[in-house]
Amino acid sequence: MQIDSPIPRNPDTREPLWPDGVVGSITHSGKWAVAVVASVSEIAAIGIDVEQIKRSINPGIARLVCTEDETAWLESLDSAQADLGLKAIFSAKESIYKCLFPRCRVPLTFQDATIALLPDWNGFHFQLHCPCPPLIIEQEARLEGVLRLSRQTILSGVFIKSMKSTG
Repeated sequence: MQIDSPIPRNPDTREPLWPDGVVGSITHSGKWAVAVVASVSEIAAIGIDVEQIKRSINPGIARLVCTEDETAWLESLDSAQADLGLKAIFSAKESIYKCLFPRCRVPLTFQDATIALLPDWNGFHFQLHCPCPPLIIEQEARLEGVLRLSRQTILSGVFIKSMKSTG
């Protein structure tokens, strides 16, 4: 897909204003920046997030970010894995927000989704606890996301196929 002009942003929400027929997501952290775009005929919504692994994070933030199930999972890990797990959960929830907000126009909280990382940490399942009618996602549906870890970053992504592309 080729877009021949800069993407403006909404001055109030700072979100990108994609051309007609295009969905996309932008993320940045430190020296890393990532953008992804797709045709709305294939993808209804998309969200990505990148986080730096070395960035320090206060473990107390888990109370704000994590649901009870996520907290229990983090408590089962050693401290280094719990730190990485918290960053992965945070990143996953950021990608979910970036995916859903442009369609739903309803601000989500960290408690509106529960993340379950796959055993190999290369993806995650998530369950929404809030309605998002414009996407026709059933409340409490179990959805999937992608997670990639490098030595420096965590990259997460979520997309929802367009109803037109599902045949």
